[in-house]
Amino acid sequence: MDGDFLLLHRMQNGDDQAIESFVRKYYPKILRYCHLHIKDSGFAEDLTQETFARFFRTLHQYQHYGKAANYLYVIAGNLCRDYYRTPEELPMEELPEYFCKCGLRRGHSSGKPGSLQA
Repeated sequence: MDGDFLLLHRMQNGDDQAIESFVRKYYPKILRYCHLHIKDSGFAEDLTQETFARFFRTLHQYQHYGKAANYLYVIAGNLCRDYYRTPEELPMEELPEYFCKCGLRRGHSSGKPGSLQA
């Protein structure tokens, strides 16, 4: 029986100290993983926080078969893929005028598909 099993059991029973220990244990690893895939530190931080939010939303359903870290990495990986899959939102009525004034075209200058570049 690994240490995560007991920690997860305590978390599922509402132990705030166990939740804090879990986050302190895995947050730096998941942040590093997200930053490896998303070069923007702010977005990497956001995706890390969303990873833990999604994990805790489904904690009551979580069945510990392996390592909790693996589940966190799956969630983080899916969020990183979604980040690149989702184009930036720009209001369509403003787009043509913005292109004309600035001479911008669609490209990948920010590393995110659908972004604009000069």
